[in-house]
Amino acid sequence: MKSLRRPALSILLSVSVALLCAACASDSARRLGLSGLAHGESEQLLLAGIEHYEEGSYDTAVTELRAALGLGLTFRSDQIQAWKHLAFIHCTSGRTRMCREAFRKALALDPGFELSRAEEGHPMWGPVFAAVKAESRSR
Repeated sequence: MKSLRRPALSILLSVSVALLCAACASDSARRLGLSGLAHGESEQLLLAGIEHYEEGSYDTAVTELRAALGLGLTFRSDQIQAWKHLAFIHCTSGRTRMCREAFRKALALDPGFELSRAEEGHPMWGPVFAAVKAESRSR
């Protein structure tokens, strides 16, 4: 019986660590102050890029988000967040073509990707996302 417990405990511990790591780059983890647990350089750049976006430092945010994508974010959800925030920046900066392309890349990673209600109602990027989403459905 003891030999069965150890592998089960090891598996449970491994799964727990994996879930904790997956949560580290999420918005809720950042709000809880867990961003320090995201040890990868790409994840740190993603978090910094989102923070700079929220502060309105768009040039810095673009640099960090592109660098995070270039280094290779482990989780698809993180990649989608990077592309989404790049799209937001491009739309609000009047770069509609680049905004569309960033949304396309997010949707290529997850065709079911949706914006939150607040995000989809935004006058700058809401209509662009809706058009790109409709375009992706028709393919």
